[in-house]
Amino acid sequence: MLGVIIGVAAVIAMVAIGQGATQSVAKQIASMGQNQLMIMPGSSSSGAVMFGSGSQQTLSPQDATAIERDCPSAEAVAVIVRTRAQIVYQDMNWAPATVQGCDPAYLTVREWPVVEGEAFTDADLRVAAQVCLVGQTVVDNLFAGEEGEEADRLRDPSHVRNYTEEEWRSFFAEAGLDVEQAHMYEHPVLLEPWLERSGCTGKDAERVRELVAGRTDGDRVRLERICLKGRKRRDG
Repeated sequence: MLGVIIGVAAVIAMVAIGQGATQSVAKQIASMGQNQLMIMPGSSSSGAVMFGSGSQQTLSPQDATAIERDCPSAEAVAVIVRTRAQIVYQDMNWAPATVQGCDPAYLTVREWPVVEGEAFTDADLRVAAQVCLVGQTVVDNLFAGEEGEEADRLRDPSHVRNYTEEEWRSFFAEAGLDVEQAHMYEHPVLLEPWLERSGCTGKDAERVRELVAGRTDGDRVRLERICLKGRKRRDG
């Protein structure tokens, strides 16, 4: 009886694992863009050394135009140019796997909706406008605190940005002070009076409420604060 139970349990587990793997693969394929065919330029070589796909320039934008014109089954055709670069924001940086130059059709091909902000247009492409769309990984690594910054700017237009602990330490050092203690904490305040004190009303107030929704408990919002204790540096 024990063997039967274990056997049945093993079958159920294997079926569950198989279904889970199928769903995972289907999700990955969907994220790449369904019914998608990617054509890469050729590979170059030197002696016995192969430099890999894309190392030889064999494609042009005119090829994409010809495919779109002569292949009625192609619903959308996009041109991309890949490179590597480091993205820098304030004192943070991130190196994504690739940075891709493309036209608006690329978002259609990959089935990537813009969840915030707006997509670039053909007009941007014609004038080579410096516009960029970033993915969620870049947002999570570079702009994790940007919602708080936006909320602060809407509530108080004189606000520039919040300083990091490292920046505060450098300010203390420039003033001739050594930092003895530093700690972060959350300070709860009443949300509505906090908005009213700065005259934040209407659509701006509504937007602030949306931005701080994850940091509210009832009628209070938790504001992040940093406290540093310094002592005047002694010469010598």
